[in-house]
Amino acid sequence: MNNFYFDHFFYKSLKNTNDTTKKIYDSKKSQNIALLALLQKNGRGRTSKKWISKEGDLTCSFLVSFQTTVNRLGQINLWFVNMIFIVLKKLNPDLNLKIKWPNDLYLDEKKLAGILVETSILKGKVNYFLFGVGINLVSNPKNLSYPTASLRNFSKSISPLVLFLEISKTLTTNFYELKKP
Repeated sequence: MNNFYFDHFFYKSLKNTNDTTKKIYDSKKSQNIALLALLQKNGRGRTSKKWISKEGDLTCSFLVSFQTTVNRLGQINLWFVNMIFIVLKKLNPDLNLKIKWPNDLYLDEKKLAGILVETSILKGKVNYFLFGVGINLVSNPKNLSYPTASLRNFSKSISPLVLFLEISKTLTTNFYELKKP
């Protein structure tokens, strides 16, 4: 995949970025999708949990059409989480960020970001990876079973669009890493 790239889709508001991304993929409009919603109304996390966000937070999805074996799921999940970590550290080098397995980023022991990974598997092969990303840029939801953090409390303000485009660029630049066995 020497000519890897994303087709970008932008929405003011939608129910769920992953669901919309799958619809675009299923309609054959694109193979590799980067989708941003300024407001996501029905975000979700792992094990039927909800992802709560407000306008100003980053809610986006990246679908990477990439065939590989099922035994690489964990490796590719970690690669993606690390790409998000790298982007956040590049924009905010002084942040005390940590990756919490399998798919969260914590800032000073509080959840800052969550990544939901979905796949399409046919005949034992993964056909695509769909990464839903939520990053608390302006909000830190309360009444959850864990403490949350908002990036605005720790650093300069970052626009969701700027962060989304930086993540897209970083994923595109580093996609070759997925080709390594």
